[in-house]
Amino acid sequence: MQFDSVSEFLAMGGHGLYVWLAYGSTFAVLLVNVLLLRQARLRQWQRLRWSAQVELRKKNQTVNEVDVE
Repeated sequence: MQFDSVSEFLAMGGHGLYVWLAYGSTFAVLLVNVLLLRQARLRQWQRLRWSAQVELRKKNQTVNEVDVE
């Protein structure tokens, strides 16, 4: 399709509102999806880091208990 002006392009023969809302909602859903995945990945890394620290502390306590005896 060829348009003579930007306003005709945005109007898209009377279907512009539907088309641009579809593009906008798709973009919004994709953006929210990326942000939520990013947040979940960060939380998982924090949990893994925390559990690794707990395991390290348990290991150090066990080593220290053996040294004391």
